[in-house]
Amino acid sequence: MLSGALDPARPVHFGTEAARSLPNSCQIVIRHGAHVYFHECLRDVVSDFVAKGSTRDLDVGCVETLRRPPFVAELPPARTPR
Repeated sequence: MLSGALDPARPVHFGTEAARSLPNSCQIVIRHGAHVYFHECLRDVVSDFVAKGSTRDLDVGCVETLRRPPFVAELPPARTPR
């Protein structure tokens, strides 16, 4: 399970509770993550899990390097249609 520590819709404790009834589960908490998991690191973790069919020896080390993206104060200029 991927759980974002900053996710208001699916808080970490939801994943923790679900894991209690899934004996082979693995909860990965993304410290600076919210509800969207589009980062390449997470894509690779999920891809490896699907390929292996197991959480055993799943390399999740990259998760600790993830940081929140910078706050956007203004939108980029609109592109004009061609």
